Amino acid sequence: MKENTKENIVLPILDRAASDLALLATDNDADQIEAIVNAFVQQLSRKQKSVASMSAIEREALLRRASQGSEIEKFATNFARLSHDTKETLLSLVGESAELSEVIEALPEAKDVLFTQLRHESFDHTPEGKKKKNEKTDVDKSTARKSKSNTKIVGRGPGAHFQTTPNPCAGKKPDWQNTDCLVDDVVQVIEQAGGDVTAGFVGGLDVSGREPLTTSYWKNSLCPVNVHWHLGAEHRSQGQFDENGKGPNIAGTPATQNLSASVGEVRYGFACQLFDSTDSKFTKEYEWKHCKDMHVGETYEIHWPHSALGACHTPHQYQSPFYDGVFCHYKPDTDHAALTAQDIAHSIGVQGQVFTVVNDEDYYYPDLINGMIKDGDYGADIAAYTGSTTGTSRNNKVCSAFSPITWQVDRKCHLISASSFDKLCSDMKEMRDDMSGDVHPHGARELTDSRFVANNLNEPSAGEYR
Repeated sequence: MKENTKENIVLPILDRAASDLALLATDNDADQIEAIVNAFVQQLSRKQKSVASMSAIEREALLRRASQGSEIEKFATNFARLSHDTKETLLSLVGESAELSEVIEALPEAKDVLFTQLRHESFDHTPEGKKKKNEKTDVDKSTARKSKSNTKIVGRGPGAHFQTTPNPCAGKKPDWQNTDCLVDDVVQVIEQAGGDVTAGFVGGLDVSGREPLTTSYWKNSLCPVNVHWHLGAEHRSQGQFDENGKGPNIAGTPATQNLSASVGEVRYGFACQLFDSTDSKFTKEYEWKHCKDMHVGETYEIHWPHSALGACHTPHQYQSPFYDGVFCHYKPDTDHAALTAQDIAHSIGVQGQVFTVVNDEDYYYPDLINGMIKDGDYGADIAAYTGSTTGTSRNNKVCSAFSPITWQVDRKCHLISASSFDKLCSDMKEMRDDMSGDVHPHGARELTDSRFVANNLNEPSAGEYR
């Protein structure tokens, strides 16, 4: 009997995939597809050493050899010639093949090539690939070969993996509609966000003693269920991100004191005051591979929604839209029917931190997916208050029904490398739920009128948040 090596498994699977692709692709692309698959088969079959036993450094070296004439470079060159539709077809077939996916999970370099590279339609390890714009494509799976297995592959990036159970959080967002903030000049809503978090600020809405969480969310059994960010800050912190902020004006014009912003698809909030047009780290553009519509020098406010009702510590923890993650295990008719406003404020919270993006690896932070940076000056000056969800569907006429929740906002603006954001976007693409809708900046809500801001702004010591 022939030995059941990885190569012997890969060869017939890719041979079958080539045949399927030849039928699905246009006549003009069929030969190129076969060349791609054949080149990849050769690259795998020539491996004498078990890839599964290679160290991370060895695997990285393998990919780097693409620029020195390896089979991966040939694979990349051929792939670059394909039409957009054919690339989608190839990716779709890979994603629908349970057998091939088993091999890909066991062969790290195959995983990198077939998922990372196909997904972004360019190969970053070749000079040609570095010149191409990386963009995520939605795959039309109706053209894909259906897997015979009940286990299916989800995800179309480096984190593609098996899923044997449905997403328990899908569609869990409650149908709570926005509402008028005022009727006949009388406030009709409970506390809103984002407000002014300047030290000493007092909101104008009496919330009858309701308090935000003033310790770390993890200490209260809340886990992060999403991460997303807004163009400019939705909050205001005087001297840090306010009406005097500045930037390169590539993405738009930051908001001013009268709450106006540049006219465009995405509203710009407040900017930080750190931008320096004479310093190249604020002006040299970065080659984004995973995030979309991002620019060096601009200000972004990152939000990390947390929830005690999320699918914490499971593969379904991170969700998009974030409401699905926040309300994943919410049972309004039974377990949670008696929740009070204070209970809700202590069960759901958001971390907010504002950054100016720089092209400087001295400001690289690899773990933005898991929450606010709490190191040194980062996350040391926190403002906590109760508010609501934000976004540009709300303003000072239309308010959010998702309230009250705790907000913990870093008052200071910080520098962060563009590569940190790009790493975050890559991490988001690896989550089981599709988070591709959050790898770009969202518009910023206008600063909330003080009449709708809670009068419970807290200023606990940094140690309580670490």
